[in-house]
Amino acid sequence: MIPLQTLPCFILLVASSISQTALSAIVPALSSSSFLEAGAYPPIRLVQAWNPEVGENGSWLIRALEIDSPASDTCKPVSSISSEKIISLISSNSAFQSGELEKAEGEWVEREAGEGIEETWARAWAKMGSCLLGSESTNPDDVPVFFDLAHRIHQKLPTFSILDDSDISPAEDTSYELSEILSVIKTSTGYNALLTCADDLSIQSISYPISLSGSRESPDFSPREPAFHDASSGCPSSGIIYHPSLLSLLPKKNPQPTHTWDPIFRPSPRPIKNIPTPQIEPTKKLDFVFGKMERREKDKETQKADSPVWGKRDRDEL
Repeated sequence: MIPLQTLPCFILLVASSISQTALSAIVPALSSSSFLEAGAYPPIRLVQAWNPEVGENGSWLIRALEIDSPASDTCKPVSSISSEKIISLISSNSAFQSGELEKAEGEWVEREAGEGIEETWARAWAKMGSCLLGSESTNPDDVPVFFDLAHRIHQKLPTFSILDDSDISPAEDTSYELSEILSVIKTSTGYNALLTCADDLSIQSISYPISLSGSRESPDFSPREPAFHDASSGCPSSGIIYHPSLLSLLPKKNPQPTHTWDPIFRPSPRPIKNIPTPQIEPTKKLDFVFGKMERREKDKETQKADSPVWGKRDRDEL
């Protein structure tokens, strides 16, 4: 039995006897900064937000790709990589060639007005990417892995097309049931999605619970059951509004006619003929005028002779 007085010394002796090689093998296993490096894939979720003012008919944009557990709320964001470096790493990655980079740039939600893609991706990496790949991940190689994963998952889950194919489309005068929307998503994708609604009962976002597998460089993903979320967060069982774009409510400048007109029958114009009018000789015109004046004078004389007034006036003048 070891006396109590000598117990602290014994502990120090045992600790010192552990080889440096053993410690170096234990410490990385306990403090590994990357879930993917350690092979322990955390449950994750892709959150898409509905923005009716992006695109012609609205768009579902990436709001988050994060760990689907309470641990994500306690993760301390770490960002030692500048936004310029993040853009450079993503642009040089082979997964974002042949036009994929332009698609990826328009897939993320801008949290602030006028926010550029550099700020958007820097914020996403600091808050979500570094936590997903490890609470203190500062490895530049992790950056394109995270954004490529988000891009591939988002492309495989086209929420707008999935709903539109089942006649669930944005409209102000139509409401939908929660079970109807979730059933369409489940049937088409296999995911038990989480739908979130705003205070006015309008669709706000949708969350897909995802399970990762495969290699760290290009992990695969598949549906899984939600970790701790309710499938109807803030949404009623019925009366859900799917807001359309304000531009779609405006009248179109050149609307297509909804009716046809019968052509008006117009007869062919008749030819114009120059028909000469008979001309009256000038002498005959004068004879007509003078003859009319003579008849007028004779009528006056006759009136004077027959009228007693005219006769009385003539006698008075004499």
